[in-house]
Amino acid sequence: MTGLDASRISEYLRKKPLPAATVEKIEGTVEQIVKVWSVLPVKVDLSDREGFARAVQIADDAIAKDEHAEITDATEGFVKEIESGFAEMFGNAPKLEICTESGQGQN
Repeated sequence: MTGLDASRISEYLRKKPLPAATVEKIEGTVEQIVKVWSVLPVKVDLSDREGFARAVQIADDAIAKDEHAEITDATEGFVKEIESGFAEMFGNAPKLEICTESGQGQN
């Protein structure tokens, strides 16, 4: 997966000095494996490089979607608090719209 000789990975595991680029490559690959295995409900065959690359992309998309959902939920909760505060203070509340990235409002 790293494109490195097994001896380099062995040296890394034995904490031998290695070039920074080699260390980054090994650690980056391990981070991708952990991400995919922690996000996706199936274990992906690590020997299938193309399949694993696709799994990384799917995991990244899932993480981004989940983060977007959390932000959206928090924003909607905040808007409801504001509307509720206006209603308590003034007897009525203006209808607020949440602006999305596209510039369009959503209710």
